[in-house]
Amino acid sequence: MNLSMAVRVDWVQKLSPVTLKMLIERPALALASVSIIICRNTAFSRGMGSWGQMMKMLGLIGGVVAFLAAVTQAQAASEQTVSRGEYLARAANCVACHSMPGGAALAGGLKMATPVGDIFVTNITPDVETGIGTYTLDEFDAAVRLGIAQDGHLLYPAMPYPSYANISDEDIGALYDYFMSEVPAVRQANQANEIPWILSFRWPLAIWNFLFFDDSTYANDDSK
Repeated sequence: MNLSMAVRVDWVQKLSPVTLKMLIERPALALASVSIIICRNTAFSRGMGSWGQMMKMLGLIGGVVAFLAAVTQAQAASEQTVSRGEYLARAANCVACHSMPGGAALAGGLKMATPVGDIFVTNITPDVETGIGTYTLDEFDAAVRLGIAQDGHLLYPAMPYPSYANISDEDIGALYDYFMSEVPAVRQANQANEIPWILSFRWPLAIWNFLFFDDSTYANDDSK
């Protein structure tokens, strides 16, 4: 086997399997590794006179790798936040209550029967007219963790805010980003609840919240 063939075989062996896995998971780092191998083997196969060309090639590749690494890092940071918000929305099962069978996801309209009457679930897509598109992070937080709508009225416990009260500030931020940037906006007006007038007053909710609602935020126990 001559030197040129040995170099090619050695190069292929070095690409498998670690570099191939790296090429999929970390393309910028993999490109740098492969380029160094190619340049080194080129120098050995062509002689020491090719070192100058190799250094020029490494300089060019270094610039490309730096650019790709910056882009990859920015995309990874963005995707991590979005994926966290989507994960939390799935864990909370938001789509189950805020969607009608055959309807647009999270656009509301589902009728929920309660002992005091029927409640129609609201649109929580980022539509600015019929959804939550005008909600700020603080208003979104108040609705999810405290059961307070944007206009200040108390939400019925059909919205399980007591179960969401312990969500961390970080997770609320991730959820907000998900709903505002990942969920498609759907213009679908909310329906009025079908609750008898005498039972529709919301002030008793304030008493219930005062007596039983725990709005403390979850905190990690560093001792465990």
